[in-house]
Amino acid sequence: MRIDSLQLFQFRNYKDVTIQFNPEIIVLHGTNGAGKTNILESIYVGTIGKSHRTNDTSDMLMFNAEEAGIVVKFEKKDTPQKVNIKLFRQGPKDIRLNDTKISQKELIGTLNTVIFCPEDLQLIKGTPSGRRRFLDMEISQTSATYYHQLMQYNRLLQQRNAVLKEYRGKQNIPLEEWDLQL
Repeated sequence: MRIDSLQLFQFRNYKDVTIQFNPEIIVLHGTNGAGKTNILESIYVGTIGKSHRTNDTSDMLMFNAEEAGIVVKFEKKDTPQKVNIKLFRQGPKDIRLNDTKISQKELIGTLNTVIFCPEDLQLIKGTPSGRRRFLDMEISQTSATYYHQLMQYNRLLQQRNAVLKEYRGKQNIPLEEWDLQL
């Protein structure tokens, strides 16, 4: 797998740019604040469907822009592929793989991506739950079944915790059904 090109439209500080990548090695260099991290973020968004820096899509749009676009062209198993993502200040993202509309869930694993940034030092210094969350995300890219089961598990865990909260201080809490499914 390799990324051939990246096209950005109104993404953070990039109004309209196309970057062709060298198939051998890629080096991003520039002064502080030039947008190197924005390029890495856009590749991540283009392969995962969300940012590693923010949960607010509008943060990724250029100032005063109503929408932004990311196009990642890559080869996977010697087959050219294209991911096109449109981000909107209001409303959901539009994600397309080879011009076919797909969900973010379907995008995960299309082009496996791992990003390490200064915040990731928390993987070492931080909590075990942070490490588990990181590993869950990386494994989910290689197994749609794992991703689906992880989503089911998290949903069941939320429901079980809601029951615990509702029955706080009471005896005979009805948890058998949730425990069995978990």
